Amino acid sequence: MSTTNPEPGPSGRSSISEGSHGPLPLFDTHLRFLSDSYLSFFTERKKIEEQYVEALLRLHKKCRTTDVYLNGSHEPSTTRKAWDEVRDNVEREADTRMAFIASMTTEVINPLVALKETQERIRKRIREDLKDAISTHTDYAENVYPKLQRTYLKKAQDVEESKSAAANAPPLSPTATYEHTPLVLPKGGSGLQTRPVVTSPQPLRPLDRRPSGSVGQTRNRSPSTSTALQDLAHQGKRQLNQLITFLDKSGNMKETLGGGRTDGALRTVRAKREADEADKEYRKAVHWLETLRLRRVKILEGGYNSLESFVRESSETVKMVLQRYSDNLTATSMTQTQLCGHARRMVDKIIPEQDTATIAANIPKMLAFATPKPQYYQNYTVGECRDLVFGVNLVDYATAKGLSDGDIPKIIRICIKEIDERGLDAEGIYRVSGRHASVLELQHKFERNEDIFEFQVPTDDVYAVASLLKLYLRELPEPVFKFPIQDRIQHTEELAVAIEIAAFTCCSSSYTESDCGALI
Repeated sequence: MSTTNPEPGPSGRSSISEGSHGPLPLFDTHLRFLSDSYLSFFTERKKIEEQYVEALLRLHKKCRTTDVYLNGSHEPSTTRKAWDEVRDNVEREADTRMAFIASMTTEVINPLVALKETQERIRKRIREDLKDAISTHTDYAENVYPKLQRTYLKKAQDVEESKSAAANAPPLSPTATYEHTPLVLPKGGSGLQTRPVVTSPQPLRPLDRRPSGSVGQTRNRSPSTSTALQDLAHQGKRQLNQLITFLDKSGNMKETLGGGRTDGALRTVRAKREADEADKEYRKAVHWLETLRLRRVKILEGGYNSLESFVRESSETVKMVLQRYSDNLTATSMTQTQLCGHARRMVDKIIPEQDTATIAANIPKMLAFATPKPQYYQNYTVGECRDLVFGVNLVDYATAKGLSDGDIPKIIRICIKEIDERGLDAEGIYRVSGRHASVLELQHKFERNEDIFEFQVPTDDVYAVASLLKLYLRELPEPVFKFPIQDRIQHTEELAVAIEIAAFTCCSSSYTESDCGALI
C-alpha cells in the first residue's frame, strides 16, 4: 500500500472568487459605472439646471419690478409691449427648465438610484454567502480534511506493519495451553479433567460485542446431541472471545494468549478495525469537502448569474433613461425655439413711426404741463410786454423764436418793408429822426405782442419807423458789424475806388452795359 500523501485540497485563499476575476470585482466595476459615471453626470446636470432656473427667476423678478416702476400709468408703446413679452419669456423658459428638472429626476435619476440600491443589496448578499462558503471550505480543507487524511494513512500503515510483524513471528509450540483460563465442565458431562490442546489459531471473524456474563449462564445443550468434548470446546471459545474483548477495550496487551503469534494477530485485528474506522471518516471528509466545494461553485455561479442579470438590467435601464433624457432635452429645446419664435414675432410688431407719432402727439400737452408759466416784463406805463426784443442778443432772440439759418428778426423785416413802401421819396429818411414819443410808443406796442404787431398807415410816421429801426440796431449788445469804424471806412473807400475803376474800364472798352454790371 502506498504511503505517499496526496495533494491537499484547494485553499480558499487562491480561489478565483478573489482578486480581479470573481463576480464581486465585476459587480464593483459596474456599480462604479452606475454611480460615478451615470448618476454623477445627471446629478451634476440637475444641479446646473437648478442654478440656471434660479438665476432666470431672479433676473425676471428684478426686471419686472423695474419695468412696473418705469411704465407707471402710461400706455405702453409697441416697443414696450414687445419688451414685456421678451422679458416674460425668461419666466416661461424657467418654467420649461423646471419641468425638465422634474422629468430628469423622476425618469432618469430615480430609476438609476433604484437600480443601484437593488444591486448593492444583491452584491452584499452574494458577498456574505461567498465569504461564508469560502471560509467554511477553506477551514475544512486546511484543518479537518488533512487531519483525517493523515489519520487514515497512519492507520493503514499500522495495518501493513502489523501484518508484516505477524508474518515474521515464530511458530506456536504444540504444548501451548491455556494456563490462566479456568475450565468449567457442563452439567451431566463425562467428567474429563484434561485441558484441550490448541493446535492452530482460531480464524478471526467479527466478534460478538455483547457484555460478558457469569460462567453459570452457559446454554444447556441436550445430552442427546452434545458431548463433553463439544461442550468443552464451546466453553473455551467463549472464554477466548471474552478475553479478546477485554484486551481490546482496555488496550492492555500485557496478558498474552497463545504466545507471539496470537499477540500479533490481535494487533492486526485492532489496527485493521481502526483503519476501517479512519477510512470511513476520511471518506466522509472527502465527500463533505466536495460538497462544500460544489456549494462554493454554486454560489459563484449564482454570483455570475446575478452579475449577468445586473449587466442586462443596467444596460436596459441606462438605455431607457438616456432615451427619456434625450426626448426631454429635445422637448425643452423645442419649447425654447417656440419662445424665441414668439419673441421674434413680438419684435416684428415694433412700429417706430407709431411710437413716434404717439409721443409727438403728446409732446405739446406734456410740454405745457411741464413748462412753468413765463414771467413777462411789466412796463410801468404800458403794462405787460410779452416779447423783449430791444437790447436782446441776436443769438438769444433766434433761439427763443426758433429761427432757422437765414431768417432775420421781424422788427428789421417789417421796418425795411414799411420804409420801402412809404419812405423812399421822403427827404433824409434815415437822417431825420422821428418824434421820440412816437418811437417809444411803437417800441412798446411791438414788445407787447410781436406776433400780432403791424404798422398803422398813415398813423405811424415813416420817420418814426426809420428811427425805430435805428434804435433796435443801436441797442443790440453786439453790433452787426464787429469791425472797428476806421476799418469799415477804409473798406468803404476801397470798395468805392474799385467800383470807379471797373466803371472806367467798361466805358473805355467794348464791354456792354450788362458786362460792366457783372464786372462791378
